Amino acid sequence: MKASLEPVLERLSALDCTAASADELRAALADVKRLRSWTDAREAAVVAALETAVSFPERAITDTQQVPFRDAERALARAQFLRDAPAFATALETGAITVGHVDVVMRAAKKLEPAARAMLLGEADRLVALAASLDVDTFTRRVKQRCALLRSDEDDLARLERQRQATSLRSWVDQITGMWCIHAEFDPVTGLQLDQALRAQLERLFHDKPPDTAPSDPLARQQHLAALAFADLILNPGGASRVRPEVVAVIDLSNGPTHIEWNLPIEVPQRVTDALLGQADLSVVVVRNGVVLHAPGCLDEGRHKRTANRAQRRALRGFSGAAPSPAAASPSTGARSTTCATGRTTATPTSRTCCPFAANTTTASTTAAGTSP
Repeated sequence: MKASLEPVLERLSALDCTAASADELRAALADVKRLRSWTDAREAAVVAALETAVSFPERAITDTQQVPFRDAERALARAQFLRDAPAFATALETGAITVGHVDVVMRAAKKLEPAARAMLLGEADRLVALAASLDVDTFTRRVKQRCALLRSDEDDLARLERQRQATSLRSWVDQITGMWCIHAEFDPVTGLQLDQALRAQLERLFHDKPPDTAPSDPLARQQHLAALAFADLILNPGGASRVRPEVVAVIDLSNGPTHIEWNLPIEVPQRVTDALLGQADLSVVVVRNGVVLHAPGCLDEGRHKRTANRAQRRALRGFSGAAPSPAAASPSTGARSTTCATGRTTATPTSRTCCPFAANTTTASTTAAGTSP
């Protein structure tokens, strides 16, 4: 293994990034991926050995690597998973897959009941081959589809009941900033209802203009507005109206038989999904090979409007749940190429959610999101 890495290290050490061609830079990125996968595999092996050598391996990881405690917990969980799934450990060490692929299977296996988990890990060789040929996002969708077949409705109901029992909320005052902080965890059904209520409150309060206190950074602004909307929901409950969840059904007419993806942001039992659909506002988006063939509302706003309207955001949510076309990835820009039924094609940066239906759109249209402490 050391001999196979020596050429990689030599090429990276000798590379002049300022004078290299695009092909040489792409080759260098592949070498970086190869080296990173090997170091991730070695880290997992070291952490697995550390677990038996010390009583508190998480503390040893945080002290030596200077990482947050949650990262240390994740590293320990990954090491334990790779110890139980040697096919993934070997593939990671050889650079066939990345740590992102490993984490996808690790998280999926954690959500399964023991019998279903054993069946999933029994397919390790097939999953490794699949991961080696797919990016992490596409691999995630394939693993979720496989897990859905392995789970029974009773398993899902039992998991939902455990999630409801684990509902919790805590608050504290940050000793450095003096800010009052809150962290809460809800089952996915309750979470979906809360998310819809928060989105509706955001639209009601800040549809026309954000307050003067809003930061200029788009992401920080949305988080600031989400906090204000949340406070208004709690302190002025009479001003909020009950909202129906919106569900986007994606009909994918790409390769093979027609596939319908409900694009729910949560994983719940089928009977719970059926009940949610009966209470939701349902919209249908039809896609084929990365092209939006149909979506309700006005998708073509032309050049005069630089932010996505509600119909465009709905279609974008639906599109993001469908399998991307073979030409969807743009290696030169790190963007996704999106074509809509109007014939326009735009590059949508993967780091921001932008409007793919109006030409030359650069304004971000993000959703409220918060990070737990």
